[in-house]
Amino acid sequence: MATHDAHQRCMMCRAIGFVIAAILVGLITWWLLGKVSVWLALLAFLGLFGLGLWLVVRFCGDPGPMVRDHGGQIGAGAAASAAVAGAAVAGAAASAQGDMVDADAQAARLKADAEADAERARAEAEAERARAAEAERARAAAEAERAEKTREMEAERARAEAAAKAQAARTEVEAEVVAKAKADAEAAAKVKADAEAKAQAPVDESLERARAFADVRPNESDGSGSGVRPQGMDGPRAGGADDLKRIKGVGPKLEKLLNTLGFWHFDQIAAWGASEVAWVDDNLEGFKGRVSRDVWVDQAKLLAEGGETAFSKKVDKGDIY
Repeated sequence: MATHDAHQRCMMCRAIGFVIAAILVGLITWWLLGKVSVWLALLAFLGLFGLGLWLVVRFCGDPGPMVRDHGGQIGAGAAASAAVAGAAVAGAAASAQGDMVDADAQAARLKADAEADAERARAEAEAERARAAEAERARAAAEAERAEKTREMEAERARAEAAAKAQAARTEVEAEVVAKAKADAEAAAKVKADAEAKAQAPVDESLERARAFADVRPNESDGSGSGVRPQGMDGPRAGGADDLKRIKGVGPKLEKLLNTLGFWHFDQIAAWGASEVAWVDDNLEGFKGRVSRDVWVDQAKLLAEGGETAFSKKVDKGDIY
């Protein structure tokens, strides 16, 4: 009976050892399938399984002579244990193979998901870059538009400033021209007034003297009258006669009368003395006393020297005759 119990314990130990060895070998083989080729993993499985069997037989002991006497029974038990262990190993191998298939499928799915995620990330990155480029183009366009508007405003302000400066310059020049013209006109008017005053002063003075002389000279007498006849000329000099009508008081008729008496030039009249003036006054038929009243001698002196009187200017302009 004791021998039988020992035999039972030996068989149980070996069965348990076979199962544990099969499980361990299956797990190791399953791990190796992800690292090495299938054939290499199978060789590793067989080697490890054989090592496990040897260890079980070695450490589970020998059942003794009785067991050897009952070799058929022991062999049958061992065969049964080996069958159980083989079934366990086959199940572990099948489970490992299924796990391998599931692992490959899972790896394929993970790879596909990773590739899809990478593609989506790449597409999103491309879209983001496109949006950034579009935003940059919009920003550059806005900057260019602002710069263009700024340049236009600067140009418009420069044109306005230039126009204002030009207008100010024109206004200043016009003011200067007007002021200069006014000053020139005033200066010309002053010069003219001074010249006329200078020209008129001796005439007025001579007129006063002639009027005083006319008031005291004797009345006309019959015959040739008083005074001395001035020296006359038979005709004008080679340069032609002077325009005696430039003397105030001498008109066209009186000029012809003076020419008849032999008086053709201003210097002839300018040379008359008081006696000559008295004779001419008495012998101007229809114009007696005109020489003294209009101060011909003083006017003739000024005209003979190349000067002008206010009356001679009017005659030169054609305002009189």
